[in-house]
Amino acid sequence: MTDHLPGMLGELERRGLRADALKLAAAWGGTKRYIPARPTSESEICKVISLEAAMALADAYGNGHHDIPLAAGLGSKKAALRRVLATGSTDAARAVGCSARYVRMVRNGSKDTRQGDLFED
Repeated sequence: MTDHLPGMLGELERRGLRADALKLAAAWGGTKRYIPARPTSESEICKVISLEAAMALADAYGNGHHDIPLAAGLGSKKAALRRVLATGSTDAARAVGCSARYVRMVRNGSKDTRQGDLFED
């Protein structure tokens, strides 16, 4: 099942850049940001997403300030992680805003042993 992302995040998703869409939502979601008409690797947006993704946004939204959707409704951080795990631990961690250790824990299906069991026998 595919979750459809709103607005410009959906534009990235349609172009096969879902991980970049999630990174953008995590970093800038809920804010108004400038999308350059001709992004370069030095552009502010390229500190958050790939140049390829920035160029895709420039095609559709370039040269103006736009509201970046939150992508709220995508569920928990764990569910978001499962959607981007194929990008690798470090990239998935950056996309969702968590540690690489947490990514490995989710990928391996492990429980965080530092947490107690509320309903222990």
